[in-house]
Amino acid sequence: MSQALDERPLLDRLKARIQKYLGATTKPIATDIALHQQSADEITKLELELKKAKNLIKEMDLLFGRNLLAMRCAVIEWDRGAGAKAGMSWIYNTLRGPGELPPRDATVAQAYFDKEIIAIQRGLDEVHVAREALRPKPVNPA
Repeated sequence: MSQALDERPLLDRLKARIQKYLGATTKPIATDIALHQQSADEITKLELELKKAKNLIKEMDLLFGRNLLAMRCAVIEWDRGAGAKAGMSWIYNTLRGPGELPPRDATVAQAYFDKEIIAIQRGLDEVHVAREALRPKPVNPA
């Protein structure tokens, strides 16, 4: 196997190649170095973006889990603890902490839900369409 195709990560191989030919003056090598440097810079940028995206996904997952936990505790409190009012305090505190209590003028729960769910469902639909578009297409052997 040639060194260009060894098992090292692409970014490591690009950096090694840049160092090997740094200072060369012939046009093809200088162009090669510039292209390799651009590739290395882009890989570094993409790795950072990926790390940020993974961290954001982890944060969202943990926040979602925290909210589910609070709702479970509310059910436990209602069903096996101090009753519905004490159970509701779990939900109230979960919403109050980050300032997510419903507006005071929202007086009918179903009407409020029906109004607010529209934007959420639209966003979910967009995410699902984007995920489908990114899915690899099956290869038709025919």
